[in-house]
Amino acid sequence: MKTLLVAINAKYIHSNPAVYSLQKSCRQYSRQFGIELGEVLVQEYTINQSHESIYYRIVAENPDIVAFSVYIWNLEVVRRLAADLKAVRPELKVWMGGPEVSYGTEHKNLTFDVVMEGEGERVLFALLAREHGDQVPGSWQFTQEGRRASCAPIDNLNELPFLYDDLTPFQNRIIYYEASRGCPFHCAYCLSSAEKGVRELPLPRVIRELSILAGQRVPQVKLVDRTFNCHPARALALVEWLQDLPDDCPTNFHFEIEAGTLSEKLIEGLTALPRGRVQLEIGIQSTHKKTLRACGRSDQLEPVMANIRRLVEAGNMKIHVDLIAGLPYEDYRRFQQSFDDVYRLGAQQFQLGFLKLLTGTPMENMVAEHAFVFAEHPPYEILKNRYMSQDDLFRLKCVEDVLERLYNSGRFTRFLAALLPYFDGPFAMMASLARRAWQDGIIFQSLALLELFEWLASLPRSRRLQTALLLDYYTATSGDRVPARLKALAMEPADRKERAAALLRRLGRRQRKMVIRFAGGKEFGVDYTEKDPVTECFWLWNKEGQRC
Repeated sequence: MKTLLVAINAKYIHSNPAVYSLQKSCRQYSRQFGIELGEVLVQEYTINQSHESIYYRIVAENPDIVAFSVYIWNLEVVRRLAADLKAVRPELKVWMGGPEVSYGTEHKNLTFDVVMEGEGERVLFALLAREHGDQVPGSWQFTQEGRRASCAPIDNLNELPFLYDDLTPFQNRIIYYEASRGCPFHCAYCLSSAEKGVRELPLPRVIRELSILAGQRVPQVKLVDRTFNCHPARALALVEWLQDLPDDCPTNFHFEIEAGTLSEKLIEGLTALPRGRVQLEIGIQSTHKKTLRACGRSDQLEPVMANIRRLVEAGNMKIHVDLIAGLPYEDYRRFQQSFDDVYRLGAQQFQLGFLKLLTGTPMENMVAEHAFVFAEHPPYEILKNRYMSQDDLFRLKCVEDVLERLYNSGRFTRFLAALLPYFDGPFAMMASLARRAWQDGIIFQSLALLELFEWLASLPRSRRLQTALLLDYYTATSGDRVPARLKALAMEPADRKERAAALLRRLGRRQRKMVIRFAGGKEFGVDYTEKDPVTECFWLWNKEGQRC
């Protein structure tokens, strides 16, 4: 018997730890219980691959069972694949698992034989064992009612296998690591609200396995834990381990944290880490207290904002913060305030997301009260509610587009900082840029980096703004081609050789690929050897020899 575990990721750089955990767990349980399962293979694809290429690769394996890992971003792809596979081979068993099907498949028009609810490791093994006429331990509480199968949650996560003893399938991809399951919070829009409690891998094992990944010098490890600092002592121990890694360790570790409950020791530990060692993701979602309470979140914003400022000011890590548009009680005007509050924190990334209605979340019970209208198809995004019209949300979509291009790219920090004083606040600035982008027909359109700089250079008339934009260009790319509207500012003065030589002497020629650039009559040194791991831009020095 041959079983294919099929993952369809959003991007090539992503990987799917779920299917590898299922595969390795099956092998582990097979040895433990002496049950032969046949072949259990993994296939990974992306949503950007053609239907035909995925379909025929699955068919070529001639499997007996195909199990799909289903998420909000790949539901449409899975739906078509499953229907076509069953149409050609009715005897083929099609199983599904993952968050998009664990809490109901009604109205999703899916073709399947079994849905594995919740954690899949034990469920998959139990189903495969039954295919062979064997049984699993009663303590697993395996049940199958109709086409839905489930097991009791795994109390001791130490039962789960380590996924990365062979890193060959993960070359040039993000490594996802699961140190815990569950979330201590119950946000109304989040699927984690359906889980109760937090279960953790033993700390010594976590440190041992993360050490293996760091030793292999993988570029990035993203911990999928919902709240890294759920247990402060455990989080502090991991931060102390991070401090002890060699200075030349290139691995970046990504954590999701709850900023309001950070202890003083943990803040001190994080801010003492080497530059680029970690990046933190922090969900704020809104600064309207009534909105936060309605969503089941704490409305104690003061410690959240104060702690984020401290983390940002440390400057040694990338900070990612989130807002969600479309939440209860927050109209367009109040959302502007939330936007300004979060923007002013100065985080390197500021994600403006839109509320989605996920099956299994408490938000399902709030639809009538707040007159929510959501799209019927993935990603089930909000179309309007009692507080925001369709036009309001469209304007925010345009703001999201320019925020992503300009702010989150990290390539326009000097320009945006110089532009902000001309407006009443950050939202007013971004909304103005969004309106101009819409007028110029570039909103939601793909632009090359040079084209984006050319567009921005066409907007301001201030020499100070254009100089800031030119410096951003120098640190964003090592190319020699300067945007046409900035060429006058980039002209080299007659004494360029003397000034360049003086700056190089001041810098001590430390950089291996230092290039002298001119902007507005001033000289700057740009180190094109490597990028700042926090800003992801090239380093820049002024004529005083100071990094700027």
